[in-house]
Amino acid sequence: MKKNLPFIVLLFVLLTSAGCKKCYYCQNSCSQCQDAHFNILVQSDILGATYYKMYLDSLASLGWTCHDTTSNKGMQVCAESTHTLNSDITLSQEQGYTCTPVAN
Repeated sequence: MKKNLPFIVLLFVLLTSAGCKKCYYCQNSCSQCQDAHFNILVQSDILGATYYKMYLDSLASLGWTCHDTTSNKGMQVCAESTHTLNSDITLSQEQGYTCTPVAN
């Protein structure tokens, strides 16, 4: 029995930790931009992460003034497996969301 104790403890830890659901809360970024005539809301989830930054840079080079404003979309991403969770978070980030862990 003593020989099996480390194996039993390891098995118990693996079984209990494998069932833990990990969650992240993801939200978009928004910037309010204006020039002399127009006022627009630029959203990261519409343009994607890469194009959002490029678009804001291009507006600034054209004389627009932009400032960060409150996020207007959010979602919770949860998964049992770390691999699935990492894939979901990476996809969310590519789509323009910023993800932070949620305490379980």
